[in-house]
Amino acid sequence: ICHLQCKVEVQLCSLILAQIITLLADTVNNKNLEPDGDLSMSPASVACLEQDVETLVLGLVDVVIETILSNNVGVPQHNNTYGLLVACLLGLLQTMTETHYQKLWELHLQHGALTAVPSHHHQQLLLQNMGNNISSAKLHQLYNLLYNFILLLSNMVIHSKHVFPRDWFLMHMVTNNIILTAMKEIAKPILKHFTQGVHFNYQLWSRYLLLGVDFLTQPSLQLEKFSTQKRLKLLQRYSDMRVLMGFQILNMW
Repeated sequence: ICHLQCKVEVQLCSLILAQIITLLADTVNNKNLEPDGDLSMSPASVACLEQDVETLVLGLVDVVIETILSNNVGVPQHNNTYGLLVACLLGLLQTMTETHYQKLWELHLQHGALTAVPSHHHQQLLLQNMGNNISSAKLHQLYNLLYNFILLLSNMVIHSKHVFPRDWFLMHMVTNNIILTAMKEIAKPILKHFTQGVHFNYQLWSRYLLLGVDFLTQPSLQLEKFSTQKRLKLLQRYSDMRVLMGFQILNMW
């Protein structure tokens, strides 16, 4: 994490991070596939897995986002590290639950942008000390995270061909599904902290809406252009993500 923050050996860090997230995601997926619920894992193992996911989420999400957005990573279409880091972030987002997102927002409100992985005990203390009165300084830290998050998702949507090859249709659909889920969670702190009274933030609000429009107008989501069989399969697996995003835009509006 420190190396990523300092932009040192970014490619090597990305490779190591990819291996960690792949292993963790496989474990989470295997757990979720158990027919009768975690038959192959003890309660202690499940708790340990959840803590591992939480530690990675709270310590890495903002760092990876900032690293991808930094100038050091370079131009997406000419830099393999960009695609690798984006894949790492997508894998991380795919393992996140609503609770993980909530803790991420709360920790940034309480302690600003994370610069190191906090201990599990320290995380709990921070969450317990959350108050109802949020200062402008703490809102600014949360704003930075949300703004960078939206900016990165926007880049991924607009320049999707630089993340995965154009003919990797399934990967584009998986990515869109992950982005849609992330946008649902991002909307919650925006609506709670940045749309009321003196704290209304037009830039954050408008960025979110523009991202929503860019998302639902993607060529890969125009289902009427596909064959009937392909369209039905996509609807069965992902529903019409344009409609779901439309509801998000309406909710934010």
